[in-house]
Amino acid sequence: PADEVDRERAVQREVVKNEGKPENLWEKIIDGRMKKWFQEKTLLQQPFVKDPDKTIGQLVQDVAAKTGENIVVRRFSRFALGE
Repeated sequence: PADEVDRERAVQREVVKNEGKPENLWEKIIDGRMKKWFQEKTLLQQPFVKDPDKTIGQLVQDVAAKTGENIVVRRFSRFALGE
């Protein structure tokens, strides 16, 4: 959701500000951190468990190319250990 993205961007802005980084580099640093955050939060950007060099999105594209079918992720389950 957009409000969650805005909230995370504000948090990252405060972190960068408190780290004493030059102001002219703030946006680039924040953009890099947001990109990493998106990779952790969005399913299609996460690494595939069995092959960490490949993302879920790449896996979906590979399977679609092999089968010749249009593949869409309709649902998934999230498992967490130690929480």
